[in-house]
Amino acid sequence: MHDLSAVLTPGSRARLALDHKCRAQLADGAVPNGSFLGPAGWTTFSSGGLALMRQYRCLFYARVWKAGNDAIMESLLSLSGVLQDHRAHKAISLVATHISASNQEELRSGGLCKGGSLTFTFVREPLAHFVSGFGEFWYRNENASRACRTEDARNVLHTLLQQRFPRSKFPGAPAHMSLMAGVASDWKLDFVGTLENVEEDWERLVGVSKLLMPGSILNASLGSHPSSSDPQGARQSMASLLRVEPRLRHALCGLLAPDYVCFGYALQACYNGSALTTTHAVPPPLEAHILRPHTHAP
Repeated sequence: MHDLSAVLTPGSRARLALDHKCRAQLADGAVPNGSFLGPAGWTTFSSGGLALMRQYRCLFYARVWKAGNDAIMESLLSLSGVLQDHRAHKAISLVATHISASNQEELRSGGLCKGGSLTFTFVREPLAHFVSGFGEFWYRNENASRACRTEDARNVLHTLLQQRFPRSKFPGAPAHMSLMAGVASDWKLDFVGTLENVEEDWERLVGVSKLLMPGSILNASLGSHPSSSDPQGARQSMASLLRVEPRLRHALCGLLAPDYVCFGYALQACYNGSALTTTHAVPPPLEAHILRPHTHAP
């Protein structure tokens, strides 16, 4: 089966996230509420979204952890009040950095966005997202000197498969592994880009936003995390475990199914393990590989 993320447009991917099949995946009981995956858990720990405005047109970014969210947010913040449209002499204004989906709807229906609005997010291959999220969880939860062994990864995965939160010093740390589809349960999306096609999708976003200026770039060097280099080997341990134990991988894929359905990725790639080839379990890490700085040929 081919990777649908390469053929779906950001607009059609957004419609998929609003489709009844996605709704059914996120319905009460389909994913146990209160689990590490449940939509309620996602909204509890979500950082919300970012809102920008220029000439009464609004752009909303619904943040998804471990999907380039810091680079995207910092790139947008670097434009706020600085980037000028010299023809109109209008700057982009920052409205809010931590808005909820309900805040978004209030702004959309009010006069501040009377010129129109667009809500977007970026996602990534779901199994790769989970592996990256596990690396972030381990980094935040353990001493920096403590390496992650395969047995450690197995223990955390068993806990998650039992629909329980793993032991954590910080309540939000396990949420880095939770469903990206939580954003689809909360926000009405117009545009869903992917990290696998980040440069092309960012250029499309600039074009359709009617707010970002042509040439606005996604600066991958902004907001990088210390965990991205996998200093404790957590991503490598989890990816190795999932490669050699298909039973555990299949069980995890079943729980990650909403992400595959809602964002158009091929679930079979999770079941047969081919998705693990995109996780870059050894350096360079996935984020550094995919979210490379945008460059132009001379």
